[in-house]
Amino acid sequence: MKRKVGKLKRQKQKIAYMRFETEPGHQAQVDFGKFQVELPDGNVIKLYLFLMILEYSRKIYTELIERCDMPSFLDCHIHAFEYFARKKGFCEALKKRHGHESVQISP
Repeated sequence: MKRKVGKLKRQKQKIAYMRFETEPGHQAQVDFGKFQVELPDGNVIKLYLFLMILEYSRKIYTELIERCDMPSFLDCHIHAFEYFARKKGFCEALKKRHGHESVQISP
């Protein structure tokens, strides 16, 4: 029984960690995390971590914010794209993906 259960666990773990492959400029993943931070004066505040990962290159952008609302969410996207635009190859990947030169991002 232990061998059978062990084999099933190993199979399940392999499936859970399979890498999802995409083409350059095709997809990014966004997530939020919530943290409680104790300040030196003893007060506790909530901070949220915005995370964007470009699926092809696995490049990461993170930002700590004080609010988890739509304006902050959209601002984080803008900041992430500005950040990635400064990285070599980001705009070229978008141009390749969309097949034209009209893709422009001004940092």
